[in-house]
Amino acid sequence: MMGLLLHANGKELIRRQMFKDALEVLTMGEEAFSLCNPKSIELVDNVSILQIDIVWCYFMLRDIAWLSAAGVRLNKAREGLECAHGKDSTHFRLLQEGRSSELALYLRRVVGRSDCIP
Repeated sequence: MMGLLLHANGKELIRRQMFKDALEVLTMGEEAFSLCNPKSIELVDNVSILQIDIVWCYFMLRDIAWLSAAGVRLNKAREGLECAHGKDSTHFRLLQEGRSSELALYLRRVVGRSDCIP
């Protein structure tokens, strides 16, 4: 929950164009997610999206020193999205097939909450 909260706060800072502050908050969010069970993290795309948001901060800060770190983070994000959504987004497409996109968003929000899974 802490990782999700920090990610949300980081995205708000990005929205306000406070990229250096956002980078610090997102990094704390990444650390919070690292405390979770890796098997649980593989099922969701939150960490991958957080990685992409961190890379966006790197880009907006225009500091070439972060270029190699950005590449590593983008690779992690790609791997995480593939793991969560399946190769070529097959898991995601199965969720979407014959259903509205709102259902997929709902499922994404409740994954990992044992009180919501029957």
